[in-house]
Amino acid sequence: MEFDQRIFLHALYVAFVYAALAFGATWYRQSVDNMEMRKVHLGEDIYFTYDPLLLLVIAGLFVVFLIFAFLCLFVWNSTILAYVIPLAVLVNICQISLRTHFQRMNIKTRGIVGRNVFSGKFEALEYSNVLLGEVQRDAFWDLLTLHYATPDKPREIRLFRRRVSHSARDRVIKIVESSTDARIFRNDAGGNDADFLKNIS
Repeated sequence: MEFDQRIFLHALYVAFVYAALAFGATWYRQSVDNMEMRKVHLGEDIYFTYDPLLLLVIAGLFVVFLIFAFLCLFVWNSTILAYVIPLAVLVNICQISLRTHFQRMNIKTRGIVGRNVFSGKFEALEYSNVLLGEVQRDAFWDLLTLHYATPDKPREIRLFRRRVSHSARDRVIKIVESSTDARIFRNDAGGNDADFLKNIS
């Protein structure tokens, strides 16, 4: 099929309207997050890491974009919908990439701030509240779980659970271990650490 510039311009306008709505929602969500961040006093940022699952999602969406772009240019008839689909996927890639950057896990001097892109859940954890931690190695990432209790509810044990990449794991563990007396158990360490994790899981 031949590329139709007139139809593409119409599709580009539709994609622009969709992008305005998508990025407007992103801006609103980030404004709410910024207000929440102002209430957190955990010191300065010293390190940050991205959720590896979201990086896989972005890579997957990029593959989907390439597939739809190929179908749009070489297989489908020239229609507004045919052009809008890959453009909409491209908008979603940019939107999720922005959210992944904004919602990265921040390692601060006195604690950790973690946020969830899709649920909007916001968690701020002080190192002084950490009781123990565990790191479980997976094929694509490591799962960091910190068990903690707040001073107002010392008997209520909560979980701070985040995915970290293999490359960021050691840096994150080193910072946490140097900032708290809590022990961090590893399921790939062998011996007591592996046995301990089997018993508590």
